[in-house]
Amino acid sequence: MPYHDVETTDRAALRDRQADRLQETVDRAYENVSLYRNRFDEAGIGPGDIDSIDDVERLPFTTKEDFQEEYPDGLFAVDWDDVARVHASSGTTGTPKIVPYTDGDLQVWREVMARSLHAAGVRPDDTVQNAYGYGLFTGGMGFHDGTEALGATVVPVGGGNTARQIDLLQDLGSDVLACTPSYCLYLAEQAEERGVDPRELPLSAVVIGAEPFTDPMREEIEAALDVTAIDVYGLSELIGPGVSIECEHAQDGLHIWEDHFYPEVVDPDTGEVLPDGEAGELVLTNLTKVGLPAIRYRTGDITSLTREPCDCGRTHARMDNVTGRTDDLLIVRGVNVYASQIEAAMVDHRRVPRRLRRRSGRPRGPRRAAPHRGARGATGWRRGGRARRRRAPGDREGNARVRPAGDLTGRTPPRVYIGERGQERVCADHRPGPARGSAVHRSGQRSHRLCATLVTADTPGRGTSPRGPRRRPARPPRTPRCCRCGGSPRRSP
Repeated sequence: MPYHDVETTDRAALRDRQADRLQETVDRAYENVSLYRNRFDEAGIGPGDIDSIDDVERLPFTTKEDFQEEYPDGLFAVDWDDVARVHASSGTTGTPKIVPYTDGDLQVWREVMARSLHAAGVRPDDTVQNAYGYGLFTGGMGFHDGTEALGATVVPVGGGNTARQIDLLQDLGSDVLACTPSYCLYLAEQAEERGVDPRELPLSAVVIGAEPFTDPMREEIEAALDVTAIDVYGLSELIGPGVSIECEHAQDGLHIWEDHFYPEVVDPDTGEVLPDGEAGELVLTNLTKVGLPAIRYRTGDITSLTREPCDCGRTHARMDNVTGRTDDLLIVRGVNVYASQIEAAMVDHRRVPRRLRRRSGRPRGPRRAAPHRGARGATGWRRGGRARRRRAPGDREGNARVRPAGDLTGRTPPRVYIGERGQERVCADHRPGPARGSAVHRSGQRSHRLCATLVTADTPGRGTSPRGPRRRPARPPRTPRCCRCGGSPRRSP
């Protein structure tokens, strides 16, 4: 049984509701947002020209560049006095996108999130452990408010702190875990390291979002935790999580709540609307957001749509899992390749370690020392997966790195310090290594690969580095020293 009757409404009645709400949104944007007013005038369209939902194709697009150019509040349709809360994107690709919420917007967000969780199989007597980050990121607060609106119990753990996450899953008997797919796999690994069988955890479902989610990764998560993995979709520019979600019955596409968000799929290059079933860039229009009425926002996500009724009885349009983004497309010998396709191939390849199958954006676990194989079987140490580095004279960032085993001949060394006469020198405690221009320094039970990071008596002063001079005047060192152990140099053979 659906959470709200509108989920199974007739398509004709749904389109009438969409048309009315689109006209209200266009009117609000035209009156309160100068960017939309200027673009509507240029396109020769106004609020009175919206007769049906099909007229949305006449409206201009909104892009992430618009958010950046109008930063921070140029796209707001309300005064700051009416803003109840503000969220924002991470800003990793530029200026963060600031998104306002009125009291009514927050109520809509709670309703669509409660509807989404209900479709995923969450019920009022369940306990939801929320491992999404709180703060400006919309994930934490979106799941928190939606769980409370549904009447279920929320455990607001937030992101990270994996050991505590596992303890709470066991002690509180959490039924549902909400997190990213990469963190879900990481949590399963950490449980195994602690001697806990992840399949024995009380979880029955995990609600996965905030990252691309492929079918091979779904199978790996479900096998690792013995759960049902449900994909959820959303973005801050529209409202946050809760734009669409899979249902527990069919898991055949993500149901888009069309009474609040109108979907289109367009050609990424031409902007032409594509028919259902064809993959392209997802475009969404917010039909009920008051604080920021995003109209025809180009998400950059690649997917396809179907408007056929689902086996669960819901009639809203469904989108396929996001297969990539328009900005991470690679063309290899004339073939379009997305990062998610590479990920799927890596997941299927059992010889690839699980830690390398996850995306680089996964949450990091506790930092720990781990053995690392160096040149000719030498063993160094690294912490948290990153090599320890020491500074050399004139080097602001350090130039010695622990390198994996293998012949490095022909590769470019990190940085080489050569004197004015071009003479390389190493101290007496070093001996030549297997690769040209490298050396191995033995100190106790540890060994370090230097990769030709040498200091000579003729090296320029400490104020000079391969990245250019510092502001301070150059001052030569009193005595030439080895870059690693500080020993006196001798001419290399």
